[in-house]
Amino acid sequence: MDSGGSGMRKPLSILLILSVLLNTWYAIPDPLYNTVVWVDRGSSYEYYYFNITLEDIDVFGSAAMIGVNGLQGSKDIVLQTSGPKSTDVFGDGTITITLLDLTSSSAKISITVDAGGLATVASNLLEEKIKDAVNEGLPQSKIDEYNSTLKAARQYIQLGEYIKAVDLCKKTMALIDGDIVLAKEAMVAINNATLIIQNPRLVDENCTSCPDTVTSQAEEKLKQAKNAFDSGDFTSAKKLAEEAAKLIETCCKSCRIYPEKEKEVVAFLTSQSSEIPLRPAWDKVNDAKKEYALGDCIKAVQDLDNAKSLAEDIIKGWNTASSCRNELIGMISDAKGKYVISYGRGEKIQIVLDDIEKRMYSNVTQYMKKGYFSTAVTNCNALKTEVSNRISIFTQTWGQMNVSYALLTSLQAKGYKIDEAWSIFNRAIDMFKGGNYTSASVEFEKAANIATQIRRQVDEAQKWKNKTEACLLDLKTKGINVDALFGEDMSRAESLYSSGKYQDAEQQWKLVDKKCHDPEIANVMEQRKTAHDLYSRIKGEKIDIPEDITQMLGEADKDFTSGRFSDASTLYTKAIESLNSLEKNVKEAMKEIQDTKKFISSSLPKYEKTAKLLGIPQLEKRLELLKELTANASRAYSSGNYSEVTQYVSKITQLEHDLDGDGIPDDLDILPQLPNYYIFGIIGVFLLFLINMLK
Repeated sequence: MDSGGSGMRKPLSILLILSVLLNTWYAIPDPLYNTVVWVDRGSSYEYYYFNITLEDIDVFGSAAMIGVNGLQGSKDIVLQTSGPKSTDVFGDGTITITLLDLTSSSAKISITVDAGGLATVASNLLEEKIKDAVNEGLPQSKIDEYNSTLKAARQYIQLGEYIKAVDLCKKTMALIDGDIVLAKEAMVAINNATLIIQNPRLVDENCTSCPDTVTSQAEEKLKQAKNAFDSGDFTSAKKLAEEAAKLIETCCKSCRIYPEKEKEVVAFLTSQSSEIPLRPAWDKVNDAKKEYALGDCIKAVQDLDNAKSLAEDIIKGWNTASSCRNELIGMISDAKGKYVISYGRGEKIQIVLDDIEKRMYSNVTQYMKKGYFSTAVTNCNALKTEVSNRISIFTQTWGQMNVSYALLTSLQAKGYKIDEAWSIFNRAIDMFKGGNYTSASVEFEKAANIATQIRRQVDEAQKWKNKTEACLLDLKTKGINVDALFGEDMSRAESLYSSGKYQDAEQQWKLVDKKCHDPEIANVMEQRKTAHDLYSRIKGEKIDIPEDITQMLGEADKDFTSGRFSDASTLYTKAIESLNSLEKNVKEAMKEIQDTKKFISSSLPKYEKTAKLLGIPQLEKRLELLKELTANASRAYSSGNYSEVTQYVSKITQLEHDLDGDGIPDDLDILPQLPNYYIFGIIGVFLLFLINMLK
């Protein structure tokens, strides 16, 4: 291995050239270095590659024992206060120590190092170390490298670069020491490998030889180790030599242990279940037997190890898949025992998992036998999830069935016609039994929805029935023959309701209710009430109502109760008109009679007096006629002959309009109690009288 010697040559050469150039300008430095220090007992001090330790001070405080460790080795010196105070430690002038002062615990010393001498000593020590490397059998490449370094160090000395020379020598000596150790170890490994390859019995007395392939591999490794040693790469040389020996050792060991190992592996494979697909492992065992027969024990043992390792992996995969399969089997078994329901007359509905059991064999067991354990586990977990989902949807469907069943039985108990809902429910039961849970759930819900819809239809129909019956009852209390009018429609509605045609029944009741609330009926009822109220009021006023009006009102009532509302409305209208007219005429006639009587009693005497005084026979006749008409009107009113009353009142009104008979209405007449021609005659007589008087 290249330790850096050849790589250092160019830098060192450049450095030496620079040092020579610098030396032309600068003088070689003084090689002596000095320092004065206090050192405590037991303490050390490093100074230019020397380690100085104050090891002890005598009890008298007169001498100090000092240990010095340097490139030359280690040495103890004693310096006294009264005796020698200075000494050349190694006798080569490289380091001189002088005792300057001493206390009970420390010493003051002066240390002088001759760098030039130390560099020379270091180069000499390096030269000796190189000789040791030669004696130890290190390859020439390494020796040349060391000598090149020694040459560089001595060039440093010539240039006065003593410290660099010492550093270089010190590092190289340490490197040589390490290389010698590594070289010895590598050589031991190479020699050992050489002997083992030549004689395998050194490994095992029963191992006479190894297969040529193994021996060739070992020899090649050994050759590589020697080449590495020659190049100075002792670490690689040792490793390659050990690998060469290991090949032979493994070969011999493998041949020795193979028979027992084969028995062990075969026994292990044989002990496993015959279901486990161990064929690949058995193939490896057969390969091992063939290789052992050919003497390739290493490959044979490796194949046995591979066979067992492969078998363990297969068994692990099998156990993982088997565990999942067992859990799946347990889930199916538990579900079949738990999810069983009774229905109807002892019928049982059990959760259907047969299809999953079949797929468990094809998707799990078969894959396990073929060695596809990962796929088997994936399929197994998928089936476990499917079982869980199946259980979930089974329970959901079960719940939906119970809800539907409770609703249907409740409605059936109330007499509702829900045959369609039961038909769908029974179809859902068949689906439930067959494991078609999704469809069954849909059908159960559908049955419940239809039943709910029927219940709403019944409720709606019943609502309209109650509403219609209330309306008819109201008409009945008002005298209408509702049986004759609506009996057939009501019977039809009841028939539809009884047959389960609830919507049709609802429509029929709505139709009856619409008829019941027909505005014509309400109008006729209002007319009837108005007519009878008016009739009663007029009766209460002591007004005799003509028989024709009474008969008309009776006919209207008959038409009303019989449902002939149009005819009834016509008669009620005529009756109301007749009654109003009667009441109006009677009241007007009575007022006129009363007013006339009042006139007769208060004003008529004045008219009679005037008529007698002036001798107006026409006025007297008209006054007598007024009294006669008034008396006749009163008699006609008392007898209820209102047509005569009306005639008399009309004549009275005409007579009162111009009571004096002069052709001028009383409200325009100056003297309504005197005819105007009388007034004009009086005026004429008066004028004649005046004329005669004037004559």
